[in-house]
Amino acid sequence: MKRLIAFPLIFLSLFALSSAQQRIHIDHSCSFVGELTESDIYGFSSGEEAETALKRIMKYTGLPANFTIKAANVPNAAAVVYGTERYILYNQYFMEKVKQSTFTDWSAISILAHEIGHHLSGHTLTNTGSRPDKELEADKFSGFVLYKMGATLQQARVAMEKIGSSNGSSTHPPKSARLAAITNGWLSAKELTGPVKTSKTTTTKTKTGSGNTGSGSTNTGKYYPKKVATTKFQKVWVDHNITKNGEKGMRIHAKFDINYLQQEECKMIAWFYFKSGSVLKDFDKKFYTTSGQVSVHRSFTPKYEKTTFTDLSMFIPYSQLHCTGSGRYDLKFMVGLHHNRKAIGDYSNYVEFWYEN
Repeated sequence: MKRLIAFPLIFLSLFALSSAQQRIHIDHSCSFVGELTESDIYGFSSGEEAETALKRIMKYTGLPANFTIKAANVPNAAAVVYGTERYILYNQYFMEKVKQSTFTDWSAISILAHEIGHHLSGHTLTNTGSRPDKELEADKFSGFVLYKMGATLQQARVAMEKIGSSNGSSTHPPKSARLAAITNGWLSAKELTGPVKTSKTTTTKTKTGSGNTGSGSTNTGKYYPKKVATTKFQKVWVDHNITKNGEKGMRIHAKFDINYLQQEECKMIAWFYFKSGSVLKDFDKKFYTTSGQVSVHRSFTPKYEKTTFTDLSMFIPYSQLHCTGSGRYDLKFMVGLHHNRKAIGDYSNYVEFWYEN
């Protein structure tokens, strides 16, 4: 018999108090500055601010996070691999000191973006650790994504200006080169995407709609300034042991607000992971992403300028989780909304559950 249960997030947060500490043996790592030399690394639950920053950064990459973020006794911040698991580790005291000395939160965000760039670029898949070429690629990624997030060039460079080393080493290039890489990434994003804030000359026609809960607007033939799409998840929940087309599975429900995408086709997507944060792999290309992760999605079209979907649901069979061996599997998923293959708004919180064969 299959046994599944979804844990409320409040209960999980209380349980985490007793199991947050984790010893991590580093196989490969890329640090922001300097080398990661500690042999005894301990990871702890990350703060809400770091989790929020991570979600904000990933939103602008259009990808789900394939790693877990943890506070740890590292010197500054590092992208690391432990077995098959990927982590972003950061020193909480270091981050607070950087923010205080630079008088902006952008400094900490740029450091996290740099480490995320290492994972997304595949730098942690080799055993070479930090190298100048890898660090410059991660610096460029940091500048690129910070522009998309709305940071000025000065804000994108501020952390490196403050703590970067003027002298290069065998692992990290000098500050001047790293600042040049950040600037190059920032300008590349500017050239590709144009101004982050909507131009006053950009226009779109307002459309009428009906159907979903929300407020429609009358099409008068006039043109109005384009508005930036926004979303907000209010609730995500699961019904287990649901049978559909002869297969038993789980139905994921979401309640969310979505604004300024009326009459535009969007997608709700759920990505599946092991509880540790590693990706749940697909093997038959039925419920999957192009990168080979177990996923389920459905299309929808908001009919109003401001729409609330009170219960949009999608079904995935348990067989498509590909947990075929006997025993218990601790899993989780998160839900996001996409338009034109790009993420809109923040992803939902993780929902954890276990599955047993």
